[in-house]
Amino acid sequence: MTAYSTSIRLTAFPVLVALILLMSAAAAHAGKITIQIVARPAQAAAVAGWSAQLEADAGAALAGKEMAPGVTVPIWIGVNFAKHHIIPQTYLQAVAGLAITSTAGNQGQRDRLVTAIRTISAGPAGGPPGQWNLGPVVWAPINLFEGPDGFYRSDDPGEGGETKKPKTFDQLRWSLLQDALKSLTNGGIMAPKSYTTTTDYLNKMQKGGKTGFEIIVEAFEALAAYRGGQAGVSPFSTTDWVGQGNRPIDLEDLIVYVNNLVVARLSQKMKNAYHLR
Repeated sequence: MTAYSTSIRLTAFPVLVALILLMSAAAAHAGKITIQIVARPAQAAAVAGWSAQLEADAGAALAGKEMAPGVTVPIWIGVNFAKHHIIPQTYLQAVAGLAITSTAGNQGQRDRLVTAIRTISAGPAGGPPGQWNLGPVVWAPINLFEGPDGFYRSDDPGEGGETKKPKTFDQLRWSLLQDALKSLTNGGIMAPKSYTTTTDYLNKMQKGGKTGFEIIVEAFEALAAYRGGQAGVSPFSTTDWVGQGNRPIDLEDLIVYVNNLVVARLSQKMKNAYHLR
């Protein structure tokens, strides 16, 4: 029997981040599936902007202060805050790749996974028979929560998954996201530029009498069923974030002045100052 590998490469274009299926016959371990991971796609337009709560909190912090030319409350927020991924965006690229891998599960299962991915995506995600538009896929709003920029976080996971639930984040939603992430990490390894799994994991029975791929499909279907897949970005709450001595976050501490004017810059003195409560 000829050993083979299936390699899927994700390629970024200026406007459309696409996923192209490539097959190779290079000698490798039989059943190995590798999905190449590209740089994080630009934020999808559907999740642009900020919650009313964050805009209100930032507006209160900036009230009565003179702003530098061109600085507005949303611009100031955009520098100092971020939308954090619970499932790393690299794993969302990986699941999109698995959904079009001919050696993963059967066609019916792959179709179900494609439907689930489209349901949770931030706008038109494309996908088979065409190419994936990865921006909406990796910026699925159900997977995001607002918080201070990673520069300010002592617990920022980088490209890893969030391990601590924000206090105000819905528990069921959190559990479904963790299940979806676990379904991918149990049978695969993420490297900086690739995700690797095997047909043995995907297509053979695991604990519970289901194949690894069926576990992945069902986890993402459950996520898509949460509020019809249309849950928005979880909004910022000051009760979720604390600093040294468990002192609640104070947005005024993030304000930077130049010539007595508020500018849109990160506050260097507040680096790593906050973490999830």
